[in-house]
Amino acid sequence: MRLECTVVGLDAVEGRGQGGGARTLGGLLMVAAWLLVGCGETSEDRLREGASSLAGGAGHGGRGGAGGSEVGGLPCDAWQGDLLTGTVQSDELMAIVADPRGGLLVAGYEAGITGTTNIQPSGDARGIVRKVASDGSLVWEHRIDTPGTETVEDLAVSDDGASIYALGRTSGALAGANQGKFDLFVRTLDGGGAALHTLQLGNERPQHPRKLSLDPAGGLVVAGYDDIYVPTNYVAAWQDPFVLRLSPAVGGGNAQALRLDWWHQDDTSESDVLLGLGVDVKGDIFVSGSDGAGGESWANLRKLAPDGTLRWVHQFSSGMYDAATSVAVSPGGDLFVAGATFRKLGAAQFGQQDVFVVRVDAETGVAQWITQAGWETSDYPMAMTFDAHQNLYIAGTSTSLDGMDAGVFAMKLSPSGELVGTWRRDSPAFEEVFGAAVDTCGRLFVVGYTEGELIPGKLPSGERDGFVMLTDL
Repeated sequence: MRLECTVVGLDAVEGRGQGGGARTLGGLLMVAAWLLVGCGETSEDRLREGASSLAGGAGHGGRGGAGGSEVGGLPCDAWQGDLLTGTVQSDELMAIVADPRGGLLVAGYEAGITGTTNIQPSGDARGIVRKVASDGSLVWEHRIDTPGTETVEDLAVSDDGASIYALGRTSGALAGANQGKFDLFVRTLDGGGAALHTLQLGNERPQHPRKLSLDPAGGLVVAGYDDIYVPTNYVAAWQDPFVLRLSPAVGGGNAQALRLDWWHQDDTSESDVLLGLGVDVKGDIFVSGSDGAGGESWANLRKLAPDGTLRWVHQFSSGMYDAATSVAVSPGGDLFVAGATFRKLGAAQFGQQDVFVVRVDAETGVAQWITQAGWETSDYPMAMTFDAHQNLYIAGTSTSLDGMDAGVFAMKLSPSGELVGTWRRDSPAFEEVFGAAVDTCGRLFVVGYTEGELIPGKLPSGERDGFVMLTDL
């Protein structure tokens, strides 16, 4: 059975008590109603589950102006509190983008099982895509579900907001038979969250798509890697990177249908992965990640032509866990790479593992400047984004030196690489950031998961809960 479900939020009423605006059980009453469209379960069951899956946390009431204000003709309401979403199992939010029509689009999975297999999650996890209004209220939710495991790893949205693309992986059959352990998929949604088309691709190996980007010709570029392939009781192949391009199919009666243009797959003797993806206005493709060699990991950046031809490879650092985790093209057309290193690349070294940010010449791959930042912890960036003023934002996870605690952080850098500000949050348990986005109101949000009380007064419903948090950068 395949479940495709869109949930539309109709109303939310909030009451506050005293105590500085913190959302506690005594200070918050949230009443929500949901309109369910096209679900394979009863409206009563889904209403009960939907109403319990979205909970507010610590507020940032003043950021973004008073309720009813606008920026560029789009609503810019005060954020009513950070969001914690979860089931009794594991839930993670892995992607976030600003909706050109206002608000945010977030995605990930819910009801998965973690900690039992080398490829996580397992179980009957279902992929989710949600539209969140500028005040944090739920507008709609789309679920992607089979009896197997589904996750949504990344999102892309057209300039007008009319088409939303969800990149994920499935162990089931969303559009044809599964080719192996995990196939990748791209589902096209309209601006209201309704499914238009699904493309599923794979082979005998477990695909792990990580990033998705629209190119100027209207195609979609996907970057990721195959997870370790264990067909029975032996390792047949280590992690190998891939890049592919999809374009709108011609004919067939579905204008939203996609077809595969090309798929470039590496086959190496080490564990090599692609973690970041950027596409410039010429259609040139930039992918970042790490190459394993002799017990070390090389942080690298590759440039590919629009047809997938390799132009150059540039290595920034090497170390046991060095990686170039993100690559992005700024609104002004400049190319930036962010990653993690155990070495001194910038003016100073701060902790066990630091964040590095490089401005790169897109034609040659040569570094124009390098900034290094961090704390005494091991700091690992997972996301990079920009605001309208060309400022950079880096978000990720800080792990204590003993490995017993992990918190989340964000950094703001000027276009010239100067550190402008930082934001950090932590609980006694583990949490990770996977995505960051600046909304149309100019506010920086991050998404990820927590196993503890990251949002004051809110404990996870299960092993992990997904979160959407507003930073003060």
